[in-house]
Amino acid sequence: RGPGAGGGRVQAPAPAAAREVLEGLRAKQQLEPQLQALSRKLCQELVPEFLGARATEAEASGSTLSFGPGGGGGDFAAGLEAAAAFVVHQVLGSSREAVALFARWFWPDVAQLVIERLLRPAEEREGFAELAQAAQRLEGTAEGLGLVPGDVRHGGGQGPLSHYCEEVFRKLTSREQLPSLLAARKALVAMDWGEEPAGKPLPRATFEAVLSGLQRGGDGGAGGSRQKTVQDWEAWLEAFARRHDGLRLIDFTATGEYRITRSAREIEGLVAGLLQRSESCGNRFVQRCLLDAVANVAAMYRLLPPLRFKEKLQALAPSFVYCNDCMHLADLGCAWLAHHPGRDSEGQMLAEMDRLRAHGRRLTSGALMEATDALLDTLDECEGLHRCHLPHRQRRIAGQLGSMAAQIHRHGATLRPLLRPMDYAKAMASILQLVLDRLCQDVLELRDISVEESESLPKLLQPLLQAVVAAGAPMQGDELQMLHAVAGLAPSLGKLKQLTSLLDAPLVDIVRRWESGLLARVGFTAAEVADFVRAVFAPTELRQGSLQRILGE
Repeated sequence: RGPGAGGGRVQAPAPAAAREVLEGLRAKQQLEPQLQALSRKLCQELVPEFLGARATEAEASGSTLSFGPGGGGGDFAAGLEAAAAFVVHQVLGSSREAVALFARWFWPDVAQLVIERLLRPAEEREGFAELAQAAQRLEGTAEGLGLVPGDVRHGGGQGPLSHYCEEVFRKLTSREQLPSLLAARKALVAMDWGEEPAGKPLPRATFEAVLSGLQRGGDGGAGGSRQKTVQDWEAWLEAFARRHDGLRLIDFTATGEYRITRSAREIEGLVAGLLQRSESCGNRFVQRCLLDAVANVAAMYRLLPPLRFKEKLQALAPSFVYCNDCMHLADLGCAWLAHHPGRDSEGQMLAEMDRLRAHGRRLTSGALMEATDALLDTLDECEGLHRCHLPHRQRRIAGQLGSMAAQIHRHGATLRPLLRPMDYAKAMASILQLVLDRLCQDVLELRDISVEESESLPKLLQPLLQAVVAAGAPMQGDELQMLHAVAGLAPSLGKLKQLTSLLDAPLVDIVRRWESGLLARVGFTAAEVADFVRAVFAPTELRQGSLQRILGE
């Protein structure tokens, strides 16, 4: 428009700029047929040279494709990478415009040839994973050269080769894993909490060997006064075996019997089938899929029951049975890996088994804490142990301590049939440690213990101590001595027993026990013993001298 037609003026392009644009368009029109012809020629003649021989050889022999170093599937990728780099740098002079035009025809045809000639025929054969990696590496090199145009990319920016390989992997993985995962989900949704025995009973030989070795310090030339070597223990075990009806092998790996759910038994069969298939399968990719399926089943067992049965698993018995399930399945997977090391998915499977174990323990920790809190709440109802000789206080304290003894007996009766012997000892010790420690503190906090109180306290504490001893006693004579294990894991038990006996002990006996180290070994400090002496005994020269010996003054 002129100046008066619209208030503005549009300048025409400069003649030189117009000529440059027109020349560029003519050059592009002339270049496109040439690049298209070059792409067609390469795809018809050069690319098949790298692909055809290998595919033909495999089809003729009917054997699995082998794509390893020195004659493997990387050959075709290396050849095509070299050819593509030569065309881009030497033929096209690294011109971005020329490379972009060339890529429009070249890469879609190359990708289609690689898929049809190599990838698709090898989908079900050994070595497909290695072949797919070579194809993806080739596409990465082509992308770096600018040969993968945007209009052939799929979601996430994937090129056609990477997209195809991932789709095949997804299909094969689903085929191998989906039936097992569906079966596992069905079993866990309809969780059967009925219990079945598992594990192996502790052999009598193991029980006797452990106790004999701990009590006697070993024999058979080992000597009890020096540090035992491996050879010493081997000689002692040989002597032990000769003394016991010619027994030559002692199974120290047995952990004892325990209970698992019927659903865990069903999952165990499923996992065992997957592991057996992986062991007998020669295809490494299928092996990896099967082991991944085992890891996924373990993850489902870790996540699904706690979501569906949250309230049930807050109770003591169900939480420990579920923990047994987790340990049982984790032991199954880890034992298989120990005999078949070096598998591709070993790290993922081991990590999932560790998470399964940790999750089972975490659930039982919550249930144990609730049981402990209930005992401590019952103890709080005593409102301390002072004036326990008075009739109304005596009835109140005796009632609460009796209730605690009943709870401890109930917990022991619940957990003993469910757990391995050592797991049972740890669980009961976890419940008892805080409770017994609190009882010790309540007694030691008394600042003036009369003769009547010192006579009443042992009688009041006796039912509780009897319940603790009963909870730690073995069910059968040939089992591991639970009482020793519980006492070792709950040191406050020994402290409370000593404290109960100190209430009616003479002062000289208390000093002798301290100086011999007996009281220190069960957890007493010099200050606690001194405060106890001040609370029980009247101030005399004997008490003063005893306190000086206890405190080391």
